Amino acid sequence: MEEFSITLVDNVWDSCSESKEEAELNREKARLLIRVRERIVEAGWTPSEAAARLSLSDRQLQALMDGQVSEFSHEQLLWITSN
Repeated sequence: MEEFSITLVDNVWDSCSESKEEAELNREKARLLIRVRERIVEAGWTPSEAAARLSLSDRQLQALMDGQVSEFSHEQLLWITSN
């Protein structure tokens, strides 16, 4: 039987980022992304409505809804949350 170990981490961003600054930036981007997703769901927008209202392409909207943090810059997410 093969042995393996499990490492528990307090913060997934710390464990997959190269620096504390990068981890904090990714954590903040994730928070912003979640806010936008919640806004879309609460408003009951269709994908087409959400893309149009947020000035996103269909591909960008899908990446946002899938939680693909790396697809967006911090500035893009700040802009999206302000609209």
